[in-house]
Amino acid sequence: MSAVKKLQSIVSPPQQVLHAGSPEQWEEVQLELGFRFPGDFMSCIDTYGSGLFGGFLSLISPFRWDVEGYLSALELRLSTYRESHEEYPEDCPFPAYPEPGGLLPWGFTENGDTIYWLTTGEPDTWTAVVVDSKDTECEHFDLSVSAFLHEWLCRRIQPRIFPHNAPSPDRPLFRTSY
Repeated sequence: MSAVKKLQSIVSPPQQVLHAGSPEQWEEVQLELGFRFPGDFMSCIDTYGSGLFGGFLSLISPFRWDVEGYLSALELRLSTYRESHEEYPEDCPFPAYPEPGGLLPWGFTENGDTIYWLTTGEPDTWTAVVVDSKDTECEHFDLSVSAFLHEWLCRRIQPRIFPHNAPSPDRPLFRTSY
């Protein structure tokens, strides 16, 4: 079973998916951005769109804004990480995208933390790195986007920087956000 199907087994997709893309739109945005998204991420966006997982974690959909808005959202998170990487390379050992093996943001938390891809190898092999917004702590998970979400929502993984009550037991596993 694919990781997205496993995620769907515990989190029902919304009735109305916001900020998803057609195959043509995915192709167009990837050409404009100059990189290819992991298929797992594209499936996750097309299944759930913009929203909040576990009352805490949101995906960064390239269809929530125009390409310039999406690039601005990425650059804001990348510039913050770049500064931490330069100042604390022992705590933030990965370079920032577009450097080879650099971190590229795919999600963020209500606390301002960012979840990145470690862009080593082909996009479908990229894995998750959680970076604390207030500290320089990085934590690597050898998981795709939907596998990370599934394992976290099932409480099989708990990033050190996430609050112990996340995912929140009193919030829906997914809520659409505008």
